[in-house]
Amino acid sequence: METQHLELPIFGNVVLKYFDIPDWEYKYETYLRAYVFGEITIDISVYFKELSDNYISKVRQVLTDIQKINEIATTAYISDYHNGSNASDYIQEWHEDIFKQIFSDDEFHAFLAQSDESVPVKERLLSLLRLVGIGIYAGADENFIVMDYAFGYDIEKGFRDDMLVVKINERYDVTEITNEG
Repeated sequence: METQHLELPIFGNVVLKYFDIPDWEYKYETYLRAYVFGEITIDISVYFKELSDNYISKVRQVLTDIQKINEIATTAYISDYHNGSNASDYIQEWHEDIFKQIFSDDEFHAFLAQSDESVPVKERLLSLLRLVGIGIYAGADENFIVMDYAFGYDIEKGFRDDMLVVKINERYDVTEITNEG
């Protein structure tokens, strides 16, 4: 297989490289800085089961709709949090354990200063989650889009080691909310 070129929304003309990854022929990886989501780096990986017009069209549509998809995912993890599910467990773990390991009290309060002081601390933490990764798997049914959320991009603090992950199908229905790291 050879390198392929493709025109995609947001990125323009991209180079897809062939990788010997089971079940996936082509992969494109990049990142965005200061996109519509704010000042943060967002890793983006696009995998193609095969380079067909159908899959290329679907990837283009996802990239065109990425802000809408982010809103769907954010609404889902906020609802998940309020239902006491995985997002709630994720926030609780960070609040009760991880932040105490990586921040002094002063650093933690400075971090929280970026949120609304009128709401409880855990909800403030929830509001500080940021989109840090997007995976698009053209050819996958259930996990067509994978959105990674963390408290930022800071690798030194370990924010990227434990992320809240929202998995979405081709119809933009949320199929799973979990944490990975």
